[in-house]
Amino acid sequence: MIRFPNPGSNIPTMTKIFQVLYSYLNKQYSFTLDDMSKTLTLANLASSSGYMGEEALTRSTRKKRSLDPLYNQSKMYAEVYRTLGWIQSTDKSKLQYRFTLLGEHMAVSKNNPLPLIRQCLLGINYPNKILEIKSQNINRPFFTILKTMKDLDGKINRDEMIIGPLSLNYTDENYTDMIKKMHQIRESSNNRAALKEELENLSSKLKIQINTLQNYTRFPMAALRYSAWVEDRAEKIYKGSRSMLCLTKEGEMTVDWLDEIENIYYPDLESKSDSELAILSRIGFFEMLERSDYDIDHIKSQLEEDKKLLYKSSNKEILFSPFQTLPQSFVNEALSPITGPVPTFEENINQVAEVSVIEEKDNEEPVRSTIFLQNSTSSSNDPQTEVMGAEIKRLAEEFGNSIDLIVNELTSKYSTTDKDVFYPLVSSLFRTMGFDCENPRHGVNYQRWDAIIIDENYSIPIEIKSPSEEEFLSVKAVRQALENKIVLLSRKAYKTDNDTVTLAIGYKIPNNRSDVYRLISDIKTTYNIKIGILDIKTLLYLAVLKVVQGKELNIETLKGMEGIINVSDI
Repeated sequence: MIRFPNPGSNIPTMTKIFQVLYSYLNKQYSFTLDDMSKTLTLANLASSSGYMGEEALTRSTRKKRSLDPLYNQSKMYAEVYRTLGWIQSTDKSKLQYRFTLLGEHMAVSKNNPLPLIRQCLLGINYPNKILEIKSQNINRPFFTILKTMKDLDGKINRDEMIIGPLSLNYTDENYTDMIKKMHQIRESSNNRAALKEELENLSSKLKIQINTLQNYTRFPMAALRYSAWVEDRAEKIYKGSRSMLCLTKEGEMTVDWLDEIENIYYPDLESKSDSELAILSRIGFFEMLERSDYDIDHIKSQLEEDKKLLYKSSNKEILFSPFQTLPQSFVNEALSPITGPVPTFEENINQVAEVSVIEEKDNEEPVRSTIFLQNSTSSSNDPQTEVMGAEIKRLAEEFGNSIDLIVNELTSKYSTTDKDVFYPLVSSLFRTMGFDCENPRHGVNYQRWDAIIIDENYSIPIEIKSPSEEEFLSVKAVRQALENKIVLLSRKAYKTDNDTVTLAIGYKIPNNRSDVYRLISDIKTTYNIKIGILDIKTLLYLAVLKVVQGKELNIETLKGMEGIINVSDI
């Protein structure tokens, strides 16, 4: 029988928890169950012994991890997310995880995650190269459950689900035999006793208690309800037990669609070459996204070419979820003609950071750069048309054009903001200064930076930390600024070069802590990449000087900055 993990039966909560985990952990190369537990307690999404936050983590932690409540809860969440293809274990450890590209899409599908969740549920298939399960049955459980319901007059209950579709080794012949068996049970004179006997036989065969078998159905039953494929109704099939899952119109339409498509199981793939698997991965992944209301018009022509190579004349849609079937490294490579190559050197980035923090060097002086501003000679757009430009102009009238008073007022105003306010603030300030700067749109998952200055030759990625995330820019921000530059260079989303700076911007620059500045130096030595760091006050000075005095910063000056960036003028 297929055994689903059971962290709970509230699918929206599971999804929200995943999105929170992603927001905290997505910039790490990998994360562990302990990272998950810490995040859940920091976000007040988990408790232990009646406590929340760090106290919950302290009270939950046990020397024997199997007795640690939070650890076990995180483990069950991780298993659900692996099953859905949102994370995969790394090659180093089964208990060390990385987010997949499918998981990235789920993380940003906050307004309407349902269409993509439906596709991920249908994409679950056994066996696969991702999950280690005891049963070798070939089965796509949600497909099989829905198909079984249709052939059982649109109804099924929990125990029927256990002995029927969840215990099936799928072939057309086995499926037909299973449906006959289910009808025989229902039509027997004492059908309730017949169903109970079948359940007891399965329990004895698997050496698993019946209540445990029933617990394995909590996730699929909750997911079927959440997907609006089924609803609970009273049905007089089994005496004394009336509640059953019944197909809705949405469920019936889904079953009809499943009958029309090409349904691919992992054993079907074993005879295919790597190039055929790569084509299949591209088609499967992007058709999933299209069915989840993502716009893929810009790559449809390439997918059509892929289909012709693989299927010759077939125009059928396929049901195949590569991140739920194949190793992430292979799928990333398969998708790279469309998404661009995924960097494989994050581990080196981590090593640079770790060495930099561990080695002791006292009183290391940070690298510093000074931006020299000039009077504007360009005919660029009026900065007052930008939202921050208009606010600066209003304050200039209030404070008699005093640069310091305006900057101090705005620095104080944004001192407690979160990322939803602070990230757009940073890009608005750069636009006020005349740069083409934008924050990535939700759903654009091939961009890791928080903002980017777009230029014909010297585009600059920007890592941002809001005051609510950290008061002082940290080692983590610098490491992520490095990642941003490597991703930009490798994926070529915008034109830049190795010599152009990559920026980290936060509320305050670090205190005199040698680890941050040493890391900037080590990155320059190891990768020949320049990291520049700015606090919001300095960025505000640049924008205010532009609006009030017409002082201008050009891209050629900015691209050459590194270390702590100061401001002056000429």
